[in-house]
Amino acid sequence: MTTFQAFVDDSGTGKPVFVLSGYVSRLDWWEDFSDHWQGLLDEPPSLKYFKMREAATRSEQFGGMKATARNERIKKFFSLIRMAAHASVVSVVPIDLYKAHIKGKVHREFDDPYFLALFDIVMKILWNQIALKSEDTVDFIFDNNPRLAAKVPRWYQLTHKMLPPELRHLIAPSPKFEDDLQFLPLQAADAQSWYIRRLFAERMSKEPFRPDLPKEQFQDLDHVRTLGSIWTRKRCEQFASQKEEADDGEIPELKNVHEMLDYLEKAGEL
Repeated sequence: MTTFQAFVDDSGTGKPVFVLSGYVSRLDWWEDFSDHWQGLLDEPPSLKYFKMREAATRSEQFGGMKATARNERIKKFFSLIRMAAHASVVSVVPIDLYKAHIKGKVHREFDDPYFLALFDIVMKILWNQIALKSEDTVDFIFDNNPRLAAKVPRWYQLTHKMLPPELRHLIAPSPKFEDDLQFLPLQAADAQSWYIRRLFAERMSKEPFRPDLPKEQFQDLDHVRTLGSIWTRKRCEQFASQKEEADDGEIPELKNVHEMLDYLEKAGEL
């Protein structure tokens, strides 16, 4: 029986990092969340949808909105995410490490940052279900993208087959692709992916947050429990050499992406 749903979105294909992330929660929680999210969209001036890039640049749906009004508006969306999400799930692939240690060195079917991140996302949620001693199935729902819809199901099913048979029922056998205008938790996943990529750009590319949209604006997202992983140099080298121990075992349990960044900096990975 499906009780949990994971809504997942990606952000960016270029430097400094590829991010795949989203939120997992109970189906009934997502139903309530969607009602409240729609209510926030309907507040004047009404929005057809929430997209973080448009909010950050005050364009399209957020066009003509003053920065203070924009910040007050998105604060409400972030507060709702904090209340509704059971956990956030995050995988980060630094593009320079991927190009230096994986690109062109593995089977072309797996030679894509999205595959690396998808594997992490599935495994993180699987181990979370095991930790919860849950026997319920998690559905994975991705934003509808024709290019990814041609690749992701194959990658997902390969990952599913790699699981021990007795655990496969915890993860749905196939992913779903839905329109983020209809499945509103995908809009929350978009916001988180944008924010995480922005944090890495700040630290790795020295691109500070804009004064009119400070990092503190995103604090509610930081308080959601994080199931996170990153592809370090060691992991990339192990994956390219097809060593079985290619996992993130050397990274301790971290509370949020800020702790992940601090850990990587101390390890000389940034």
